[in-house]
Amino acid sequence: MNNCLIGSMLNNNALSFPHQIALECDGTILTWSELEHKADRVARGLTRIGVKKGDHVAIWSTNSVNYVVTFYALTKLGAVAVLVNFSWNEYEVMRALKDTDVSCLIFDSGYSKMSFIDICRKEITHNGVECKCEKLPVLKNIIYMGQDETDYVTLEDIAALGSEAETSEESSSDDTAVIIFTSGTTSIPKGVMLSHASLLFNAEITAKALRVNQNDRFCAILPMFHCFALVTNVLTGLTCGGSLIIPVKDEFKNLTQFIEERGCTVLNAVPTMLIRQIAHNNFEDHSLSTLRTGIIGGALYSKEQYIEFCNRFQYESLLSSLGQTEATAAVTMVDYDDTLEVKATTVGKIIEGMEGKIIDPVTGDELEIGNTGEICIRGICVMKGYYGNEKLTNNVIDEEGWLHT
Repeated sequence: MNNCLIGSMLNNNALSFPHQIALECDGTILTWSELEHKADRVARGLTRIGVKKGDHVAIWSTNSVNYVVTFYALTKLGAVAVLVNFSWNEYEVMRALKDTDVSCLIFDSGYSKMSFIDICRKEITHNGVECKCEKLPVLKNIIYMGQDETDYVTLEDIAALGSEAETSEESSSDDTAVIIFTSGTTSIPKGVMLSHASLLFNAEITAKALRVNQNDRFCAILPMFHCFALVTNVLTGLTCGGSLIIPVKDEFKNLTQFIEERGCTVLNAVPTMLIRQIAHNNFEDHSLSTLRTGIIGGALYSKEQYIEFCNRFQYESLLSSLGQTEATAAVTMVDYDDTLEVKATTVGKIIEGMEGKIIDPVTGDELEIGNTGEICIRGICVMKGYYGNEKLTNNVIDEEGWLHT
């Protein structure tokens, strides 16, 4: 088994940091040993119902303990985790599940005013874990991962099946680990295939940039269906052995209190999240002295806003970054010790280990310094492609392997 696998790294953490806290959420605390054990039982249980290496299994849920457990279980099994946006409407969800040939759906109760249970009852008939859906001809299993009582087979039921099953199929670091959907700003969301190797490489680069270790505590406010959260929180925490601290419900509204009480050291965020927190939180009532670093990206912000983020949240070093789903996550990043001017007004350099160039989008010629053009990157972090759309993949990845962003 190649060690450049997400499941293998989870196993290593369970051996290296067995009693270190891996995950805290809504009153539940799991050590690395406990998290690995739970993920292993779910993986073995999934094999008992027929889920195997290469199968596409959707996770449709908000951030939770079971989300993390399920994700790691799928990586152990060699299945592909299809991460569904929990804010999508019914039509968008059904289209995404169909487009990515999902054979097993693992879902939570709902988000905001939308009930995932009601949608599943409307669209999918089930008999235990087996199910049928006219709109989703490939779908054959459905599992409920929430806490409410339902007539669905639960994730706990699946875990209980797992004591004797085996998960012995060999996996490769180049195997697809996840399908993550693009934002859909220019067309319908596309399913991006990312490998174990690309995800772990990007996470290791991020861990190095943030200077994190097993003593760090990641405040995980970003939704895990997005590459930003999956890499900078879940997998960066995995690579360094740090703790993932997930706020839920009212803890989002009182984030400054949450950071203070949980002693969070890392807060990765998009600008809108920090702007919202500044508008609605009383920073004078809480000390954020434990907060040290984080990554900011995903949208534009001004120099003045960047400085306010640093001052209000008491960041020692907030790292500006440019990311793209097709590039796993980070494409560029500033250095921890860059000047305030550089961090506030740029998104840094192409990340270590990747090639980058800026071209004229019309001619394709590489441009001299000082000119405006299209960023192209090449290397391990470039996606395997858009699932089921080779033509579109070839439109953005050229014959020399350059991803046109």
